[in-house]
Amino acid sequence: LHHIRSHHCRIKSTKRMIIKRYTILFLSTTFLGASISAAAASDSTATTAARQLQEPALQRTFRGRGAPPTPLPNCHGDCDNDNHCEGDLQCFQRFDYQPVPGCTGGSEWRSVDFCAVRATENTLWMKGNNGKPSRSFPLGLCEGDCDTDAECQDGLVCQQRTGDEAIPGCI
Repeated sequence: LHHIRSHHCRIKSTKRMIIKRYTILFLSTTFLGASISAAAASDSTATTAARQLQEPALQRTFRGRGAPPTPLPNCHGDCDNDNHCEGDLQCFQRFDYQPVPGCTGGSEWRSVDFCAVRATENTLWMKGNNGKPSRSFPLGLCEGDCDTDAECQDGLVCQQRTGDEAIPGCI
């Protein structure tokens, strides 16, 4: 089991914003309560098997430099930015073997990036690292990987974390 260090941008806490932050967290928890309960049970073999039937497997269909000849569909890679993905899909940047939201597999491809659906603005999402790709910076809400507050959009701060520690306001 790998402990991944990542850092994501979150809402800057001030006395005025604390109520708003907790409201967001409360609404997210209430609205996604069933999803959170289901995710907690995902360690069982039956749930994992059912999930794999519903989620497409990652596929590495592009290996060249630059843009692929056609935009990549959901759970396909290797993308470098959102423009390499079909429609509203976004390029999920991986720096090791991180799971890609909504997709299964991929343990054979280290640091290969894949197009995927970002469920909500509050979903943790890897957009880049160390300022690359430059068009992803400054990072938005719940986006990573940031090293300083300067890599986040105005009003957001960089939240340092280890492993799967929660980021306030993000799911």
